Amino acid sequence: MISTTFRTVLQGAPAPVQLSLHNPILTVGSCFAARLSDKLESSKFCVLSNPFGTLFNPLAIGQILQMSVQGTMPGKQTYVCREGVFYNVLLHSSFCAGSQALLEARIRDTLTSVRSWLSRTEWLVITWGTAWGYRYNGQVVGNCHKLSADNFEKTLLEVHEIECDLLQLIELLHGVCPHVKVLLTVSPVRHLLDSLSMNAVSKSTLRLAAHRLEERVATVYYFPAYELMMDDLRDYRFYKADMIHPSALAFDYIWQFFCRYYTDRETQSFLQVWQRIQKDLAHQPIHRGSAQHKRFLESVLSKLKRVEETYRLDCKAERLHVEAQMRLRRV
Repeated sequence: MISTTFRTVLQGAPAPVQLSLHNPILTVGSCFAARLSDKLESSKFCVLSNPFGTLFNPLAIGQILQMSVQGTMPGKQTYVCREGVFYNVLLHSSFCAGSQALLEARIRDTLTSVRSWLSRTEWLVITWGTAWGYRYNGQVVGNCHKLSADNFEKTLLEVHEIECDLLQLIELLHGVCPHVKVLLTVSPVRHLLDSLSMNAVSKSTLRLAAHRLEERVATVYYFPAYELMMDDLRDYRFYKADMIHPSALAFDYIWQFFCRYYTDRETQSFLQVWQRIQKDLAHQPIHRGSAQHKRFLESVLSKLKRVEETYRLDCKAERLHVEAQMRLRRV
């Protein structure tokens, strides 16, 4: 008999150690990491989101995190100037300035704030995007900043390189935060500029490195975002128009899987409550300022206060928004 489901559902199981609302989290990595961070932030998790901007390859991510832990700065040879704007090849192009001195100051401030956050972080969430890297003066960089390709050597990272780099990072992290745990993900976003064949080689390299690290290190865990997109949601209707990035529907599916298996019971209970409150906050009334609308807002305010008391969370921004709505005259 032919199956009519036409789908292979990824069977999940509760993670050995689960995230809590009150666990400080640092996220770093690809654009998928940024998207996950946005969802964590809007869901009231305690998170520092992608402080170095989008970074795709493991060595680029690892070296900037090591600098944060050790209190060091990028070397002078990593600063470049293009059309009067200064960049650093280890960081995303959002890190730029009109002079090298200004850029150095900004990078130093970011590294210092990340080190401070790491001193109390309980989870480091890393999303690897590609195993392809570009070497500049022999060093794998995070961004080429549209400089001539002649300046860079394209290279495919080896599994053992990725393993060794993360093991070294974990050893350093335990010096400032002994209880930190690492959650690895492989981005489901495909890098088609490398070709489909080479993208497959890249992703398989990342996945094997993640598997080996999870097997070797008790505090390293893996979240199957890549498998959820590539196997469970194997259909182009789950992609954006570019046929590369997961759609909002697909990301929501991945997020729900994350919540179900990677967060504790209290957090899951809160997320159900918070989802309903978010719908209330997004509600657009027909008669703004009417008595009925004000009663609705009073009920939302009451829900927010209960959330603060029950889950020990700060909902001040949401309360101020509701209170401002309550002061509006009838329209």
